[in-house]
Amino acid sequence: MFLFGSPEDIAATMWDGALAEKGPLLPDCHPEEMNEEDLLNCLTYCRMAAERAMAEEVMDYSALEMLVDQFDEVFAIAVNRVSAFRANFIRGTHIYLGGYAVENINKYRALANLPPLAN
Repeated sequence: MFLFGSPEDIAATMWDGALAEKGPLLPDCHPEEMNEEDLLNCLTYCRMAAERAMAEEVMDYSALEMLVDQFDEVFAIAVNRVSAFRANFIRGTHIYLGGYAVENINKYRALANLPPLAN
């Protein structure tokens, strides 16, 4: 799929597509202000938008980078605030956005304020 517009427009299109799926509404606030349930829902929508951009091979890398950055921001808030989510992450049941390369796993471990895995 080729989308026209600025990287911001393309990222917004991917985000709007994720929100168009049937699911809970999100409050109109920054993720830091969300309750735990809304925060996890937001993280799910962020993942959906980023994965859709990856699957559709969005041509503008900047747009994909924006979506991954958005996911990472919400992930960092969630993994450090929602104890059940953090426990699942530490237990190893988390599916990493971007795959299981050690570098990527360590990126998410850093966002969770955990030490890196040994290479």
